[in-house]
Amino acid sequence: MGVGRGYGKLLLFGEHAAVYGHPAVGVRLERFIEIEVERGAADWTIPGLDSDATDLIRQALERLPAITGLPVRPGTLRVRGDLPMSVGFGSSAAFCTALVRALDP
Repeated sequence: MGVGRGYGKLLLFGEHAAVYGHPAVGVRLERFIEIEVERGAADWTIPGLDSDATDLIRQALERLPAITGLPVRPGTLRVRGDLPMSVGFGSSAAFCTALVRALDP
């Protein structure tokens, strides 16, 4: 079993400049997304999420070997945490960080 955690971020100054590669001032938030992966299933099981989220995660898992070079064996993937999504706190990056850490601790 692997467990990975990714933390949120808050850009205090320069949030639009950072998109174009310029410096920004930011801090790490204590809020996080944690992913636990338990291997041993024939396909991915992702309990507790709606079908849209599950479909997006499955797509990411299918593409991950080509991106990282890591073999990805199916199992049960549990997502938890207290980082709000879709509000600019870096939840997508926190999710990706947690996922890779859980798959290859």
